[in-house]
Amino acid sequence: METFQIRHILRSLCALMVAVAALSSSERRTVEGVIFGPDASLLSLTLEQQRVAYRNLRLLAPHNLVARGQTVAPLPEAPIDLKGFTYNYQKRKRSLTDFLAETRVAGFLVIKDGHVVVEKYAHGHGPASVWVSFSIAKSVLSLLYGAALQDGSIGSLDDSVTRYLPQLRGSAYDDVKLRQLLQMLLERSSE
Repeated sequence: METFQIRHILRSLCALMVAVAALSSSERRTVEGVIFGPDASLLSLTLEQQRVAYRNLRLLAPHNLVARGQTVAPLPEAPIDLKGFTYNYQKRKRSLTDFLAETRVAGFLVIKDGHVVVEKYAHGHGPASVWVSFSIAKSVLSLLYGAALQDGSIGSLDDSVTRYLPQLRGSAYDDVKLRQLLQMLLERSSE
């Protein structure tokens, strides 16, 4: 990965890490027929609001888009027929569709030997749905820190955050090191 790409991704993900959980709006909004009040917060959404907000966050809160690279690795399909698949839970036979509905899973993907063998969606989602990554970003960011260190995009985990996000100068992040930001991520992900 080119140095510019890693640096751009790091900046975007660092900005995401310091973002507030509140949805930024002082007015009531309606998205897909669901109302979001002026005090809406990701931490206090109803289940119906979550279903809509998580795939439409770009309409509700500030965000950074991270473009995919120019070279994209193929993910070939080798579908398995699961029409007859069932399992027993609490003395009842259930299907994959039952599982998705009962657990409120939006997407279900199984990759085996580098091939997509199962790909199912529920609750109004599909292959083109955008979804908030939440804690997945923590793992990706940790990997990117390592890659950025190895290729020299960042000099040290002891560099200041403001070296890479100068717009945070003059804020509480003036004396924060990249290492501390990464440790905050790891500590929060273990909660």
